[in-house]
Amino acid sequence: MGLPLDSLTIKPANAKQTRISREATFNEWNRGLTLEQYINREVRLEQCDFAADGNLTTWVLVPRENLETDDILCSCETYRRKVAVKEDDETNLKFAIGYGIASVYTREHLRSNGYAGHMMKLLHWVLGAKDSLPRFPQGWGNPPLVPAGVGNGVRVDSLKKLVAAAMAAAREEGMEQVEVWNMPEEFRFAAEEIGGISFERDEHLPSFFWYGKSTDDPGEIIWRNNEKFAWC
Repeated sequence: MGLPLDSLTIKPANAKQTRISREATFNEWNRGLTLEQYINREVRLEQCDFAADGNLTTWVLVPRENLETDDILCSCETYRRKVAVKEDDETNLKFAIGYGIASVYTREHLRSNGYAGHMMKLLHWVLGAKDSLPRFPQGWGNPPLVPAGVGNGVRVDSLKKLVAAAMAAAREEGMEQVEVWNMPEEFRFAAEEIGGISFERDEHLPSFFWYGKSTDDPGEIIWRNNEKFAWC
C-alpha cells in the first residue's frame, strides 16, 4: 500500500534528488548509453541556454514531512517558455509564460499508487495562474510551496519577505503584532511556517453590496485586494 496522497507534496529537486531521478530513468531511456554517459549527458544539457535561469526544473513527489529525502516517489521535468497566444476575436498576439512537462517517471515498484497523477495535479496548481484555479482541494492536504520565479503572480517566497519586512517595521514602531487578512490558502500555510496564527475574524468585517451584472451564484463574485486601512 502506498503513502496517503494528502501527505505528499512536490518540490524542485535538490542535486542529489535530481541524480536519483535520472538513475531511475536510465533503464527506460538510456538508448545504448552507459549509466555514466547518460548522467553526464543530462548534466551537459542542463548547462545549455535552453535550460538556464530556471527554464529547466526537475520536480519530485515526496512526503511533506521529509522534503529532502532520497526516497522520491516519482519525478518529472518542466521547461519554462515564452508562448504566443491569439484569441479568435483578436488580431494581435499576446505573450505569456507556458510550461512543457516531460520525463514523468515512477519506479516500477512504486507504481499503481496514484503518485504520478497526483504529482501532475499538484504541478498544475503550482504552475497555473492563481486567478484561473479553484481553491486548493482540502483532500490534497496542505498546498505545496511555490518557488520564486515559477508560475504566475505573487509567490510564497515573496510573501515571506514582505511579512518579515512588515514585522521589522512593526518592532521599530513598538507594535506588538502584524495582521494580514483574506490570505489565499497557499500563503496561509507559509505564514504559519514563520510563526503566523490563522483565525476567523468576528469583528470589523468588510462588506459591499453588488449592483453589477446579476449572477445566480454569489460565489462567482471575487472581491480583489480586499484590505482594511489601519484607521478603519
